[in-house]
Amino acid sequence: METPKKVNKKVVMAGIMAAVLSVAAVLIMQPALAQANSTSTAPELHGSVSIANATNDFVRDNVKVSFNDAASTAQSQVSNGVVLGGKLTVAQGFLVYSFNVANYDAGTSRIVIVDAGNGSVLYTSDEMPLHYGGLGGGFGGCGHHGGFGHWNGMGKQMTSSSDESSDVETNSA
Repeated sequence: METPKKVNKKVVMAGIMAAVLSVAAVLIMQPALAQANSTSTAPELHGSVSIANATNDFVRDNVKVSFNDAASTAQSQVSNGVVLGGKLTVAQGFLVYSFNVANYDAGTSRIVIVDAGNGSVLYTSDEMPLHYGGLGGGFGGCGHHGGFGHWNGMGKQMTSSSDESSDVETNSA
């Protein structure tokens, strides 16, 4: 005959298993149920002005500096610089390249923003410990507070004459 302790353990385990299976069933079924319950779907539209095409045309017509040239410019801004990552993006309404450049000898990195139209350096951050801006977080790593101007008070915020500010997503691809 089983003791009350053994019976209680079995009951508790059965309850835990039932709860886990219930949660799993809800998670698996939720997308299917949401789709089945939607009574209205938007029709597919075919308008005459495509924002995606206009955006692609705008970028093609206005990016005058290649990614590689901009990366070389960014790399030259940091002593013993090594580009960890970068991308074409928009910062405060301007089309720019944003790069994370490391100096492994010093254990530091900097964010360098290069104008996509003329190749000039618009901004170079203060030195940051490499673990903030390199592997393992920040700009080039796992996304810890990724975003231009979000270094927990470190570095400088880029400003423009229009007082318009926007964050630049700076996680490398």
